[in-house]
Amino acid sequence: MNAQESEGLMVNLTSEAIEAAVISEGAIWLKLTPSGSSQLAATAKDNLGSQVMIRVLGHEALSMMVVHDMASGRLVIRNPSHELKAAIGPYLVRSE
Repeated sequence: MNAQESEGLMVNLTSEAIEAAVISEGAIWLKLTPSGSSQLAATAKDNLGSQVMIRVLGHEALSMMVVHDMASGRLVIRNPSHELKAAIGPYLVRSE
Protein backbone atom coordinates (compact mmCIF):
# COMPACT_ATOMS: atom_id res chain seq x y z
CA MET A 1 0.00 0.00 0.00
CA ASN A 2 1.40 3.38 -0.97
CA ALA A 3 0.37 6.78 0.34
CA GLN A 4 0.98 10.26 -1.03
CA GLU A 5 -0.03 13.79 -0.10
CA SER A 6 -1.75 15.36 -3.14
CA GLU A 7 -5.35 16.51 -2.60
CA GLY A 8 -5.54 14.47 0.57
CA LEU A 9 -4.14 11.06 1.23
CA MET A 10 -4.18 8.28 -1.36
CA VAL A 11 -3.87 4.60 -0.45
CA ASN A 12 -3.30 1.93 -3.11
CA LEU A 13 -4.21 -1.61 -2.12
CA THR A 14 -2.05 -3.91 -4.25
CA SER A 15 -2.42 -7.61 -4.95
CA GLU A 16 -0.47 -8.41 -1.76
CA ALA A 17 -3.20 -6.68 0.30
CA ILE A 18 -6.18 -8.63 -1.09
CA GLU A 19 -7.07 -12.12 0.11
CA ALA A 20 -10.52 -12.58 -1.45
CA ALA A 21 -13.43 -10.70 -2.99
CA VAL A 22 -17.16 -11.19 -3.47
CA ILE A 23 -19.48 -9.16 -5.69
CA SER A 24 -22.94 -8.93 -4.18
CA GLU A 25 -25.80 -6.57 -5.04
CA GLY A 26 -23.45 -4.48 -7.19
CA ALA A 27 -20.85 -3.95 -4.44
CA ILE A 28 -17.39 -5.46 -4.08
CA TRP A 29 -16.69 -6.92 -0.64
CA LEU A 30 -12.95 -7.32 -0.03
CA LYS A 31 -11.25 -9.43 2.60
CA LEU A 32 -7.75 -8.08 3.14
CA THR A 33 -4.65 -10.09 3.96
CA PRO A 34 -3.20 -9.58 7.46
CA SER A 35 -0.59 -7.19 6.04
CA GLY A 36 -3.18 -5.29 3.98
CA SER A 37 -5.46 -5.04 7.00
CA SER A 38 -2.70 -3.76 9.29
CA GLN A 39 -1.53 -1.22 6.69
CA LEU A 40 -5.05 0.13 6.17
CA ALA A 41 -5.63 0.24 9.94
CA ALA A 42 -2.36 2.13 10.49
CA THR A 43 -3.18 4.60 7.71
CA ALA A 44 -6.64 5.23 9.19
CA LYS A 45 -5.29 5.62 12.73
CA ASP A 46 -2.63 8.10 11.58
CA ASN A 47 -5.11 10.14 9.52
CA LEU A 48 -8.26 10.47 11.63
CA GLY A 49 -10.28 13.43 10.37
CA SER A 50 -8.64 13.36 6.94
CA GLN A 51 -10.05 12.65 3.50
CA VAL A 52 -8.61 9.41 2.06
CA MET A 53 -8.86 8.09 -1.51
CA ILE A 54 -8.54 4.32 -1.69
CA ARG A 55 -7.41 2.71 -4.92
CA VAL A 56 -7.61 -1.05 -5.43
CA LEU A 57 -5.22 -2.64 -7.91
CA GLY A 58 -4.59 0.82 -9.37
CA HIS A 59 -8.29 1.69 -9.84
CA GLU A 60 -10.19 4.37 -7.92
CA ALA A 61 -12.43 2.53 -5.46
CA LEU A 62 -13.72 4.99 -2.87
CA SER A 63 -13.12 8.28 -1.17
CA MET A 64 -13.97 8.75 2.48
CA MET A 65 -13.41 10.83 5.55
CA VAL A 66 -11.66 8.74 8.22
CA VAL A 67 -13.73 9.09 11.38
CA HIS A 68 -12.64 5.98 13.29
CA ASP A 69 -10.10 3.16 13.26
CA MET A 70 -10.44 0.52 10.54
CA ALA A 71 -9.53 -2.76 12.16
CA SER A 72 -11.94 -5.23 10.54
CA GLY A 73 -9.79 -6.31 7.60
CA ARG A 74 -12.78 -5.89 5.29
CA LEU A 75 -13.74 -3.19 2.84
CA VAL A 76 -16.99 -2.62 0.90
CA ILE A 77 -16.88 -0.73 -2.38
CA ARG A 78 -20.30 0.39 -3.55
CA ASN A 79 -20.85 1.21 -7.24
CA PRO A 80 -17.40 0.02 -8.42
CA SER A 81 -16.27 0.81 -11.95
CA HIS A 82 -16.39 -1.88 -14.64
CA GLU A 83 -12.58 -1.71 -14.76
CA LEU A 84 -12.29 -2.45 -11.03
CA LYS A 85 -14.77 -5.33 -11.32
CA ALA A 86 -12.64 -6.81 -14.10
CA ALA A 87 -9.38 -6.31 -12.18
CA ILE A 88 -10.74 -7.98 -9.05
CA GLY A 89 -11.71 -11.12 -11.03
CA PRO A 90 -8.78 -13.31 -9.89
CA TYR A 91 -9.73 -12.74 -6.25
CA LEU A 92 -13.43 -13.59 -6.56
CA VAL A 93 -14.67 -16.40 -4.36
CA ARG A 94 -17.35 -18.48 -6.00
CA SER A 95 -20.20 -19.59 -3.77
CA GLU A 96 -21.86 -22.93 -4.47
